[in-house]
Amino acid sequence: MSIIAGALFPHPAFCIPEVGKGEERSIAPVVDAMEEMAKQLASLKPDTIVIISGHSEGYRDYFQLFDGEVGIGSMAGFDASDINFRVLYDKQFVRVLAELARKGTFPAGTMGDKGSFLDYGVMVPLYFLKKEIPSARIVRLAISSLPFLSHYLLGKIIAEASQRLGRKTIVIASGDLSHHLSESSVSSAPDFARQYEESMQKSLKSGNFLDWLTVDPSTLAAAGECGHRPLLIMAGALDGRHVKVSHLSHSVYLGTGYATACYVAEGNDPTRRFDSLYLSREALACSSARAKSDRVAALARKAIEVWVAQQARIAPPEEEPFSWPAKPVFVSIRIHGSLHGCIGAIRPIRATLGEEIIESAISSAKDPRFPPLAKEDIPYLDVTVDVLGTLQRIHSVYKLDPKKYGAYVQNGKRHGFVLPRQEGAMTIESQLAAAKRKAGIDFDEPVTLYRIPSTQHR
Repeated sequence: MSIIAGALFPHPAFCIPEVGKGEERSIAPVVDAMEEMAKQLASLKPDTIVIISGHSEGYRDYFQLFDGEVGIGSMAGFDASDINFRVLYDKQFVRVLAELARKGTFPAGTMGDKGSFLDYGVMVPLYFLKKEIPSARIVRLAISSLPFLSHYLLGKIIAEASQRLGRKTIVIASGDLSHHLSESSVSSAPDFARQYEESMQKSLKSGNFLDWLTVDPSTLAAAGECGHRPLLIMAGALDGRHVKVSHLSHSVYLGTGYATACYVAEGNDPTRRFDSLYLSREALACSSARAKSDRVAALARKAIEVWVAQQARIAPPEEEPFSWPAKPVFVSIRIHGSLHGCIGAIRPIRATLGEEIIESAISSAKDPRFPPLAKEDIPYLDVTVDVLGTLQRIHSVYKLDPKKYGAYVQNGKRHGFVLPRQEGAMTIESQLAAAKRKAGIDFDEPVTLYRIPSTQHR
């Protein structure tokens, strides 16, 4: 057997009646759908429930699989001490899953926390599921900051583990949609939140998982969701399967979108191999972007490609503008929509602009925060170059504009810089907070503030 179904469960604690004490009626369609989904999933007689929560303790570049004997939890923190959980982990499933990841050099395993204590993102779906499926064992795992495609591929490994063990397995994505909606409305929400909420409702209904892989990560960060990556893992587990979609519901309460959806597998469907579709689409888009690149971005890309393929430096061009005196440069590399390198300086280091671009590009390709670039990554490289202007001292945060200026903060020897147009830093407040975090400066500490104009090349 393999994956028999997947489902999206939201996880507001108040949807548990003992916690909500009547407040759960504010999203009654969603609560009713969760109850009905649990019954339908129980009718499939699953052996194992794989549950993914964005609130489980995880890592930036690694998927944590929790391999303890049991998981325990309580809703006492929500004034419902009578609601307790004790679940048995499916240790054999976790062991096979970790082994498959290791053999495939995939960044997932059991090296971190054993995961005895359940977070509320796990407990809320389990409240409904365990009533109907009390004997199923649990597999818990956390999301990461790795690209969307990596989450989808982890789902495929889960399906392979289930197949090897002959388990009837359901995969639960625990998460909410946008947290930045209006009080009870999508139509009057900010554009980024409304667009994300509406697009997700459409794709949840259609079952087109490719839409989830192609969401702009900056839109995702602005929407403040916590369910997208769990959904991608669930989608990967159903790769190549025809699914029947049911139990769709949606409610908005106190600015958050809550949705449910159930996907029951009904045979194979080779047209639904969304990772292959995504890679083909990405390669085509990157090829088109490469053909349209301006000269600055093209030089950075060539420097990266030659370094990755040959470990060699290209010579800087002698023509203008590359022969001009150097300006500050940052080179950013993205693969499959996620950052994979960003190195530069706010003051020039080399003699010419060409040298500055080439060295920043190679440094970005070697960014130690990310796995080394491989030749196989070259078709999917998205390279941008920010050529910076001069630091401008400002005395008001309202002189910042994340669409035009980078933000530089300083407090003594501590300093931090954030480029313009950065994911998760598209407002003045979030850009300033990100710069302070990079500098190790507390949010309420005073800083000397600068802005830096930037011209982006791609």
